[in-house]
Amino acid sequence: MRARFLPDASLPVLTVVPKTPAATARAAGQAAARRLARTGRAHIGGLLELRVLGAPAGPAAPAGAAERAAVRAVTAAFPPSATNRRTAP
Repeated sequence: MRARFLPDASLPVLTVVPKTPAATARAAGQAAARRLARTGRAHIGGLLELRVLGAPAGPAAPAGAAERAAVRAVTAAFPPSATNRRTAP
């Protein structure tokens, strides 16, 4: 599963598009909201676009894949600053 996050400060909520199963959309939206909150951007909403690339195995797999894709998409939209990145010793 792939996701793309399009931030929009004028949109106070996260909208998951296109139409996805409710459990998958909810999991992705919650994961994206948690990531935004951790980066101090909980006030930013936007569109989270999900693309299913295959059929993940197991009943919980689509929600888990959506969560991981959402976190990657939000992180890509707001990469950590150079001063906040961890460096290897």
